[in-house]
Amino acid sequence: MISDSSPPHPDPDRVALREGVSLYNRGEYFEAHEVLEPPWRSMTGADREIYQGIIQVAMGFRHGTRERWKSAAALLRKGLGRLERHRTTWVFLPLTDFVAETAVALEWFDARHRGEDPGSELRIPRLPSLA
Repeated sequence: MISDSSPPHPDPDRVALREGVSLYNRGEYFEAHEVLEPPWRSMTGADREIYQGIIQVAMGFRHGTRERWKSAAALLRKGLGRLERHRTTWVFLPLTDFVAETAVALEWFDARHRGEDPGSELRIPRLPSLA
């Protein structure tokens, strides 16, 4: 009997997540979106919500780095809504700190959109490493 001792094939969705997180953390927000969107399209449940939330947050920061404050805030708000629902229960990424730090960035973008000085520099949070 021949035994297959090759390692198991990695989950392609998790490979995409790992790559998307890496791109996001390098400030390549559009590229992170491009990597995460194909698996997101075929997902359901919490995975779909998390991937879509990360995509929306990434694109929010892309708009924000281009001084499109209203679009940035709108996308962060949508993404945060999705991530917030799963921040303590999704096992692949610990999202609690990321959600809290992104909420602070949302306040910063909202202030800029209103024409106010947010009083500090924008801090774009990093996504955590995969568990």
